Amino acid sequence: MCVPWLVNLLAITSFFATCEAHPNKSRNERNKFCLDCNENPLCESCIESRHKDHLVIQIRRSSYNEVVKTTEIYKHVDLLGIQTYVINSSSVVYLNKRAHAQSKRFDLEKIGHSRDSFCKRCDIYLMDSTYFCSLACKFAFIKKDGGFFLNPEEMEEMERYLEKSIKGLPKREKAKKYCKQNLKRKLEDARIDGEEGEQDVEKEKEESVDDKESILPVNRSSASLRKPNSKRKGIAHRAPFF
Repeated sequence: MCVPWLVNLLAITSFFATCEAHPNKSRNERNKFCLDCNENPLCESCIESRHKDHLVIQIRRSSYNEVVKTTEIYKHVDLLGIQTYVINSSSVVYLNKRAHAQSKRFDLEKIGHSRDSFCKRCDIYLMDSTYFCSLACKFAFIKKDGGFFLNPEEMEEMERYLEKSIKGLPKREKAKKYCKQNLKRKLEDARIDGEEGEQDVEKEKEESVDDKESILPVNRSSASLRKPNSKRKGIAHRAPFF
């Protein structure tokens, strides 16, 4: 798991910026990483000029998160136990912990959803029975605990899971997995909306109390409630020229 280029890859925050060496090229977005050189992210022109025969992976973006195709990276780093996702009909893994992913164990229990599968590093809810949400979480876990060990049964299950992700799921299973991902997002949204709703209710209660204290009853006469008589329009006067 601890390959030389992985630390640098996970630390990069400048993916998808415009390449300074090729600002006038049409494909100058820095969305590639050379495993042989282990340097800064590269654009298509950089690859063609200096890294043509090197091992290169392409970084993609999904909902503000950097991902890489499972088929591109599984030969170079151990992906066992990492959650994979289906995006644009391709299996991908997240490089780092997902931005805006906030559904943790206690959050899901609040909305009546229980599941045993959570990231061992950040405790984020996982859609499948895996152990990590991203490459970064698995790397951090191994670095802290000195390794990641599975019993033979768990190892066999994770190998089958990874093999399915590499080969590609049938259309029906792919659609099912996509639906499960949508359900997960709805659970996250429900947690966020629930918290905002509670805050709004409390705010409305406070405002209603303030209104009751500040508004005094006013006795109006019946005459004041009558509709005033409309006056007859007079002769229209033309605006003066000077």
